Amino acid sequence: MKDTSLTVVSGGRNPIREYVKAMLDEAASREKYCVLLRARLKAISKAISVAEVAARCATEQGLACSSQVELLGMREEGPNRRQDIQMEIRLTFQKTDEAKP
Repeated sequence: MKDTSLTVVSGGRNPIREYVKAMLDEAASREKYCVLLRARLKAISKAISVAEVAARCATEQGLACSSQVELLGMREEGPNRRQDIQMEIRLTFQKTDEAKP
């Protein structure tokens, strides 16, 4: 199964609830749904919030949610080392037995 990829940005017109709604709407229509959240710099904290809120809302909707986090670019050297930091959060939503019709 190929992951859906979403890039989380800080500021702008993409509030946390819109990221969460997009993921949960798609997850509700599938047996299993994987999404990869990517964020850089200031958007990292927003991506963490998106993942946490989505996981809690998924549980309320009868979906199981697991997550895996990877922080990239922490070992970079040189003048641009702070620009290379990126976080990837992989969320997997799956319908639970209670949620299946």
